[in-house]
This record gives sequence, structure tokens and C-alpha cells, in this order.
Amino acid sequence: MINKDTTHQVVELAAAIQNEESFDDFVETTLSRLEKIFKANSSVVLNWNDFKWGGRTLSKEDMFFHNDNVNQEWNYPALHHEDPLYEWIQSGHCHGDLNAIRLSDLISFRQLKKTRFYTELLQAMDCRYVLTMAVHHQGDILASISVTRPQEDHDFSTSDVLLAQLITPILANALSHILLKTQSEQQIDIFNILNDKLDDKAIIIFSDDFKSVYRNEKMTRLGKQLSKYGNSISDIFERSARVKRNIELFKSHNKAKQRRLPKLINDIADINENLSISIQLEFSIQNNKAYLLVYMERNSDIGQGSDIQQDYDLSQREYQIYQLAINGLSSQEMGKELAISPWSVKSHLKNIYKKTGVNTRIQLSQLASASV
Repeated sequence: MINKDTTHQVVELAAAIQNEESFDDFVETTLSRLEKIFKANSSVVLNWNDFKWGGRTLSKEDMFFHNDNVNQEWNYPALHHEDPLYEWIQSGHCHGDLNAIRLSDLISFRQLKKTRFYTELLQAMDCRYVLTMAVHHQGDILASISVTRPQEDHDFSTSDVLLAQLITPILANALSHILLKTQSEQQIDIFNILNDKLDDKAIIIFSDDFKSVYRNEKMTRLGKQLSKYGNSISDIFERSARVKRNIELFKSHNKAKQRRLPKLINDIADINENLSISIQLEFSIQNNKAYLLVYMERNSDIGQGSDIQQDYDLSQREYQIYQLAINGLSSQEMGKELAISPWSVKSHLKNIYKKTGVNTRIQLSQLASASV
């Protein structure tokens, strides 16, 4: 049964979070009050909204712990496939009326103990019991909010689950208001930033907490190409000492350090002996908020390309399509990249096949490998 004291705490929670303006303030207020309501020793928020909007995978930075100092070496991306709560949310089973659940309802403790998720995370946090609320807005998952108890305590009761079901819509309403307001402000900032920019390069924009808030199609395609070499966009930054140093200044949240950033920074990051990436950084202030624009452009090795082009008498356009084809782009993607129709791409591919004596894109890639 939900007693009078608990009802009063829920009312206070609803009033408090309605006044919060930022995600960080929402997290702090919500977690501290939920711990009291559910008599929990700790709590955690997993922010799904940013990773979906930014087009990236979940990372440690998407998790916000309260009353727990998690080891810096801990790596959630390597563990989340063993997390039953992650599967519960990812599969969509958390939708509808079932938006709160106990970890013990998803997996037996005997099975849980065999996972790295338990030994490297839950056990390190002195956590045995977990009650999770899935916060939705218009069908999209915004966040999962969990409260935890140690092994010496009792598991959350069915009354706790019922109470969590009642609280979740309150959390969803407040969080969606904050996120929609934040996204609206960022979209205005991004429009102002890009208003006078030419869209001829791959562009990605980071907010002052270094989250991706915009990327154009060229950057998405470049990211896919780089992943074939085992590199993410963040990995590329690490390959240039100058770029890495200035990005660290931007991420410092220190206004004085951020103001020392040059207006434009240009450098080249080497991927391998045949490929490098030109990088340009640009710092921007919009409505007292800091943004970092990153322009990237792929540079192929001229000598290698020239040999292929001369050996098979490829035209400049055919050679461009050849390069895009061996990097896995579809006809439609190549058409967008070169501003021609997919039918023109296919026509050029037929000519390339005829000149090189191969019949598939796989064989074109093998041809490229043999020429290195």
C-alpha cells in the first residue's frame, strides 16, 4: 500500500522537477528524491535521447550515477549486451503499461551472476536489486531511471513497482519539456551557424558538453567509410596532436581556455599510408553557448589513384566512381556525392567493369588491394 508519507513525497517530486530547466538539474533533483521514496541506496539515469538524435552508440557519458563513484576503467559499451534492462528497452518491451520493472523479473540471480554486467558493474556498485522506470514521450524512449539496493536489503516489492508505474508519467512529462526546449534552442543555434556555410564538406557540430548535435549526410557517409578502417570520427581526432589539444580546450568548460581557441584550425590526420583526412575546426558562440564545428575531407593517395586511372584508362568521373565504389557506397549514395543520377552512376560502373575486366564491386575492391 502507498501510505500518506509516500504520497506527499511524490507530490513534492512532481513540483520540484517541473521547475527544472536543464537535464543535469533534472537528474540531480529526480535521483535524490527517488532514493528517498523507494528507500534506495543509489540510482542511475541512462540517457537514450542524445545517442538516438546524434546517431551514435551508447557510451559511458550517457550514464549518470548518483551516490556511486564508478571506476574510470569501466566500459558500458562492452557490457550493455549482457544488461537485461538494456534488452528490455531496446526490444520495445518497456512500452505501453509496462514502463517499470524489477531486474529480478527479467533474469534469475543465478544467471545474472554469470555475466560481466554483474561482476564488473553491479557488484562493483554493491548493487543486487534494481527497479527501473522507462521514460517515454510520444512513443520514443527518453531515458531509463533506476534505483538500486545492496545485497543485504530486500528486493523491491510489487507495491514499489506499482508506485513506479504511477511516477513514470510524471517524470516523462517533466523530462520531455526540458529536452524539447533544449533541442529547439540548439536547432536555432545550428541554423544560425550553418546559415552562411557551404555544404561542400562533411560537417559535424558538437555542443559544449561535446555531444553531436548536427551532422550532414556527407559526414554520415564519411563515418561509414572510416569505420571500414576501424576508425570512428572520435578516433580520427586522436591522430592529430593539434586537433586533439584544441578539442580538449573546448571540452574543458573553461570559458577562458575556450576563448584561446583560434578561429580556424587546420590539420591532417593520417589513417594509413594510402589515406589521410583533412580536418578543420571552427569555434562558435551562439546565445552564450559554445559550439565546435568540425569539417572533414577524405584525401586519397595521389600516386595510387593515378596508377589505377592510367593502367585502365579511366576518365576522371569513372575514377571518382571507382573510389566511391570500393569504399562501399551504393549507387544512390554515389549519385548524391557527385550530384548525378543513380542511372548515370550505373552507366559509369558498366564502363569501369568493361575497362578493368571485372564484374562486381567486390572484384573492384580486390583490384584496388592488388594495386597497393
